[in-house]
Amino acid sequence: MRGDKKDEYRTVHDRVTDTSAEKTEELEARIHRLEQVETALRDSETRLLDIIDFLPDPTFAVNPRGEVIIWNRAMEDFSGVPAHLIVGKGDHEYALPFWGRRRPVLVDLAIAWSDEAALRYPYISRNGFTLTTEVYIPSLGPEGTYVWAKASPLFDSKGNVVGAIESIRDITPQKKLEIELRESAEKYQTVLHSLPVGVLTLDADLRVTGLNAEGERITGVTVEELLGQTCDQALGAGICESGCPIRYAPEGHERLRPIETTVHSKGRGRIPVRLSTARLVNASGELIGVVEVFQDISRLRTLERERANMVSMFAHDMKSPLVGIQGFAVRLVTRYDELSPEQRRQYLEIIRRESAKLEALINDFLDFSRLQIGSLRLNFGVADLHKEFVELVETYHPRFLDSGIDLELRNPKPLPTIKADVNRLRRVFNNLLDNALKYSPPGTRVVLEALETEKEVVVRVADQGVGIAPEDLNYVFDMFYRGDAPETPEGYGLGLAGVEAVVRGHGGRVFVSSETGVGSVFTVMLPKG
Repeated sequence: MRGDKKDEYRTVHDRVTDTSAEKTEELEARIHRLEQVETALRDSETRLLDIIDFLPDPTFAVNPRGEVIIWNRAMEDFSGVPAHLIVGKGDHEYALPFWGRRRPVLVDLAIAWSDEAALRYPYISRNGFTLTTEVYIPSLGPEGTYVWAKASPLFDSKGNVVGAIESIRDITPQKKLEIELRESAEKYQTVLHSLPVGVLTLDADLRVTGLNAEGERITGVTVEELLGQTCDQALGAGICESGCPIRYAPEGHERLRPIETTVHSKGRGRIPVRLSTARLVNASGELIGVVEVFQDISRLRTLERERANMVSMFAHDMKSPLVGIQGFAVRLVTRYDELSPEQRRQYLEIIRRESAKLEALINDFLDFSRLQIGSLRLNFGVADLHKEFVELVETYHPRFLDSGIDLELRNPKPLPTIKADVNRLRRVFNNLLDNALKYSPPGTRVVLEALETEKEVVVRVADQGVGIAPEDLNYVFDMFYRGDAPETPEGYGLGLAGVEAVVRGHGGRVFVSSETGVGSVFTVMLPKG
């Protein structure tokens, strides 16, 4: 029995020994595998840190307590702060290089959102957990820096936030270019809307993409009403019925030259315009858009009709004094002995008066025509303006007195002598006083005022007459132009055109300000040199 017991004990001992050896080997294998995993994780972490360290964008990361755990080389260069001086620091230390003070930045908002902190950025866009913004940092760089920033939270395997990472990028060159482009576009829009002609822009499908302010005025509709419409729908041009100049453009047709046609205007019906078209093509010659420029020529058409009528009237009225002059001259020649001395003087006075009218009319016409072709010749001499104005008022005073109008000369101090064509300059002020007399009702006053500035002599003729309608102000110096007001006296529209011609011939300027029912002020500015 004892022998059996010993064998049994020996068998149990051998089994225990074999089991312990197996467990030891298994434990050692597990420890080896754990060491391999730990090494792999450490190597992976090192590679990850190396990757972050060598990222081209400045990047840093913080833990949940806001302590810096990563500050890569690009961030060192960008901020000027070495990593060893900031890693491990908290209390918003990472904000100091950029903002000069401790404050929450985008990486903090990625960990815990704050409406108050978010207001410090112009905008923040969110895509999942990722936040993106653009911001101007005035204290960064000599002229400040525009940066793009992107931040995301960091999660562990269980989804807990264990920190956040932020990358930034200097976008100052792009931002400056963007600002320049925006300013350029704004200037383009300002210029476009300030043009005195209508400008319609179309895309490659010939649909409206834009219309400037003058174009809106001519068509009577806004750009919003026309967007997306075809060109013929937008303008309803008369040329569209016979052939579209834009569609002919690729074939090189001459229809791209200015065309006189009509367009439809809301509230005005069909109006005449001068239309020009330009194609916009890319480098491959493909059509990418079209620009149409059109100008309202309604007033021009009206002026041309009036001009034709005026020329006819001008020729007719030139003939009338000539017939009178010829008739009285013939009487003097053929019946001289039969006429009394008084009759002869009357005939001669009529001839003189009609000749003066004819001469004034022809001189106004010639002065303007000569200036238009650059052939106006002025006979310059020394002009004593004080003497001229005193004589002018003395001459006109009886006529103004007969009309019940007061004529006043305001000359606060003696005027200098200037170089001028005295005769033509006298006609300028004769014409202005004639106009003031014609358009002023009895009981009003006309003032001839003269004063001296450093470089010019300024002369004003102010009346209290009917005034000039605002729509006529820009045209009063045009040849043959007369206002449409019913109280407008007879005339040819030559007087003020001649005034401007002579004043410009002296190197001076003339302009008018007026208010209907209040009066007008004509200002002549003559150089002293």
